[in-house]
Amino acid sequence: MLLSDVITKPKWLHKESNVTHTASKTLIPDIISINNDTLSIYDAKYYKIILNEDELKNNPGVGDVTKQYLYELAYKEFALENNLNINRNAFLMPTEEDKAIRLGTVSMELFKIYNQLNFNDIEVILLPHEKIYDSYLENVKLDNNEIF
Repeated sequence: MLLSDVITKPKWLHKESNVTHTASKTLIPDIISINNDTLSIYDAKYYKIILNEDELKNNPGVGDVTKQYLYELAYKEFALENNLNINRNAFLMPTEEDKAIRLGTVSMELFKIYNQLNFNDIEVILLPHEKIYDSYLENVKLDNNEIF
């Protein structure tokens, strides 16, 4: 099974004929990383976020946040079946700094009430855009340790 096949496609039912159609697309996270016994979910966002003690601006919206939780929910069964722990769920955003910055997290109480599902808070990680773009243009795969 491909990782892209883990998230099922919506099914549409025509009531009168009782005919079901499967949508051609589904949710697809930008990056799924499996390393040893851990699975990480990353979604690239192109926001110049401001998150500090005084303010929050230019941040992903509630739709982005809920979709990120849905990615985690969709991969929970796959992780369980393969003895994997989902250790990270994160938004990745560019920064002009030369090293990664773990800026903070975002969470929604709605997902906290389902304690048995044990959702991760969604991390906000700023990545050095020059290093990322250079590795992409040079077709060089960066190790997680090099990025974070």
